[in-house]
Amino acid sequence: MAGRNFSLRVAMYSHDTFGLGHITRTLRLARATVEAIPNASVLVLTGSPIAHRLTFPQGVEYVKLPSVRKRGPETYVPRELGIPFWRLRQMRVRILRDALRLFRPHIFFVDNVPLGMKGEILPSLEDLKKHGTALHLNLRDILDEPGIVRSQWAEDGTHDVLNSLYDEVHVFGDRSIHDSAAEYGLPACKTLFHGYIAPPEPAARERVLPTRRRNGLPSVLITIGGGEDGAGILRCALEAERRLEAVRRLKFDLVLGPLMGVEEAEVIRTTARGRGGVSACEFVEDLADFMPEYDLVVSMGGYNTLCEVMTRAQRSLVIPRIHPRREQELRARALEARGILTLIHPGELTPERFGTALAESLERGPVLPSPRAPRLEGVGCFKRRLEEIAPSFRDPAPRRQKRPEQLVAGVDTRRRGLVRSVLGLGIVGFLACSAGFARADLRPKAVNAEMLVGYDTNVLDASDAEIMAFETHDPGSFFVVEQMKDAALQMSIDGRWALAAGSKTDARLRYTRLQYLRETIRSENHYSLQWRSRASTNTLIDFSLAFAPNVYARHRRDKDALPGDPVFRAEVRNEWDSALQIARALGPHWSSVSVMEGSIRDYRRPFDERDRWRGGGRTARTKSGRCYRHSIAPSWGISFARAPTSTGIGRATPRPIPATKATSAGTITNGNSEVRCSTHFHLRSTGKPE
Repeated sequence: MAGRNFSLRVAMYSHDTFGLGHITRTLRLARATVEAIPNASVLVLTGSPIAHRLTFPQGVEYVKLPSVRKRGPETYVPRELGIPFWRLRQMRVRILRDALRLFRPHIFFVDNVPLGMKGEILPSLEDLKKHGTALHLNLRDILDEPGIVRSQWAEDGTHDVLNSLYDEVHVFGDRSIHDSAAEYGLPACKTLFHGYIAPPEPAARERVLPTRRRNGLPSVLITIGGGEDGAGILRCALEAERRLEAVRRLKFDLVLGPLMGVEEAEVIRTTARGRGGVSACEFVEDLADFMPEYDLVVSMGGYNTLCEVMTRAQRSLVIPRIHPRREQELRARALEARGILTLIHPGELTPERFGTALAESLERGPVLPSPRAPRLEGVGCFKRRLEEIAPSFRDPAPRRQKRPEQLVAGVDTRRRGLVRSVLGLGIVGFLACSAGFARADLRPKAVNAEMLVGYDTNVLDASDAEIMAFETHDPGSFFVVEQMKDAALQMSIDGRWALAAGSKTDARLRYTRLQYLRETIRSENHYSLQWRSRASTNTLIDFSLAFAPNVYARHRRDKDALPGDPVFRAEVRNEWDSALQIARALGPHWSSVSVMEGSIRDYRRPFDERDRWRGGGRTARTKSGRCYRHSIAPSWGISFARAPTSTGIGRATPRPIPATKATSAGTITNGNSEVRCSTHFHLRSTGKPE
């Protein structure tokens, strides 16, 4: 390491939307970190609503994120705050980014959710990666059914993030129980299996559970984790105890969980107080320390609980959760096949079935600890890995003060873009205007310069990650939306030349710069050429060709997300557009307009989620009557024209156009480019073509 005063900074993220498992596992790994590297500083970023009730070891601090409640797969609501979820999520995103930017961790551990809750850590992952932080993912043994996980990861881009951003994936499980790397498609070269995380050694503390004498009666501990969805198991246990009382007396200690609803918890406590052999308490920190005192531990089979059971308990009965994920059931079945526990499927749970399973488990259930148990050395392996990689980290060298010439060279990219645009317009304008002093055949018929100033309220603001994605042309870079507004300046200049003296054919060259004042990565340059010829008195032929390089856009991953919530990826393309228009007067008040258009969108890299091939057509007919052509968003412009007959300042206004229109269009798309063709036919009451 670099010097005696070097302190390894480790950040750990735990999204904590349901139960206690994530914060428990994260806290045990934080404790292991400061034990392996005593001078390390660990910052835990957690959304757990009970973080304040947990004991954090010396050298470990935490930042509390606003809590959310999980309502279903990828569905969340605020737990306490009465605000929309997307605003709460934005709060979490900004807290995470600010805390991590200031803490500047050498290693960042993410618990179980590679993208964070609804992608909330993606901006932080991009920032940290850019500054050299090692990104590590900590996974429990089983996430859910492999097919569901693979499908979800393919949809939200998790596989791309695992391959491009994360440096290591730590699986705290045993391959003989569940091969997470093969089942979920984890990158094999980055994945390490450490074994399950055993609880720490018991510590002396004040007694929380009952200290009454059991008089030789069998004792049962029932725990349901956080308590949000396990009240049915406790009610069933109370009814089973009542029925068993006349046949076989047992002692029950119930741990309700700190997240159980207040009314539901009070009902269970009231019922327990009326039973001499039952006690109930809300929460016990380090519950594993008390498990050896019980003849049987009944649980839902969460990851941490089963690690504790396999280490400390005498016998185990599991009633797993099966909604919204089946990870508890899959784990319990794998361990039951090894003869480590007894399983009751929740669909079969009745007081009679529960009472029978209690009796069978107490008499003939598998005895723990078992020689067939999987590896429980996850903490030890994690410590050894930390000790191996810690010497490779060091603080960056102090930044030297830049010399004046370096400061000039490092002018902000946004300012340079604006300066270049203004200078480019000035040069083009100078050349166009100076043509008036040249030979008559080079003199333009008209020169027009325009400047439009507007404010767009539907622009998605750029993050640092977006800017990096644009500069590197990397559409695989993820980011999260924050703002949706920006001021814009559109500057354009064009000149029109007659191709020959007395000719009815002329050409127009036009350059347009769209400059966003804050979000310059969306600024665009457009170049166009227009050729116009009057083939006859009543016929006008108009051909145009336009080119726009490096047009920036966003590709939305979640089409149904709320504002502020969706995850996007950068999209950079070149655009070519062409059109051929033939207008012909049919009479004193009617004319026909035929248009053939084509466009090519050349994407810098293919997008897997883009449709490979698309084709289609459309036709439309509008009734003869009044229809208005107008700008989508209001904007004001000042126009200066140099022409033989006119100069002026004006604003375009809509005008009524009675018309009949037919349109057909088609699109062909492959991975890298997109070709569009369309034809239009208009019949309108406009008189002769202009």
